[in-house]
Amino acid sequence: MKTPVLVMAGKPDSNRQPRKKVNPKSLEGLNRAGRVPVPADQRRRGHAFRMPLDRWQALGQLARTVDLRLSRFIEFLGENSDLLLNPIAQLWDDAVLERWSLIPAQWEVLPIVEVLLRYRGSPGQKRSPLLKGKALSDRVSTAKGDVQSISLSPQGWEGLQRLNEKAMKPSAFVRLVANSVWLLELPLKSLTEQSFLERWKLTAKQVQSMSLLDLMMCLHQPEQES
Repeated sequence: MKTPVLVMAGKPDSNRQPRKKVNPKSLEGLNRAGRVPVPADQRRRGHAFRMPLDRWQALGQLARTVDLRLSRFIEFLGENSDLLLNPIAQLWDDAVLERWSLIPAQWEVLPIVEVLLRYRGSPGQKRSPLLKGKALSDRVSTAKGDVQSISLSPQGWEGLQRLNEKAMKPSAFVRLVANSVWLLELPLKSLTEQSFLERWKLTAKQVQSMSLLDLMMCLHQPEQES
């Protein structure tokens, strides 16, 4: 005859870890087929621009002042090329100031590059995140001598090509912007200040009737590149 075994109820093991709850969404993530591939016609492609490295870095620093990666900044300029081709007077748009709840005096002290971003943006709208700790330009940027390269979206590149109506190729436009960083950093009101007008032998009426692209070309001095 077998002796019955008496099992005594003991105290729970204090070292035993409680079982963690499983999030159903985590299980769903494990069952995914994988990352959806980007269609070929929407993939970013590398483009090369010939310019000195210091100009390329200055352009990257300008993009950082408006919390954008350099690739996204260049794409923005291409996608919004009308801002560069229309008369500068459009930048003093009452509807835009009302959207941002600003008076002209507040608007005019903003850097021109910030004015361009706000002209197309709206309060509360997030810009493309700036990756901290990365290079001034982009994770995919490379530099070999005077040839700088970066990847751009098809939409951004197509926007740059629309500037052909000014007989300006994308590469020439990007070089012009890099050479005009000093201008884009100026407060908007500088364009109508007497000191600026006298220096460049222009009138306020001439400046406001010009496009920003025309002004950059007008103020660009090729000898500065030497």
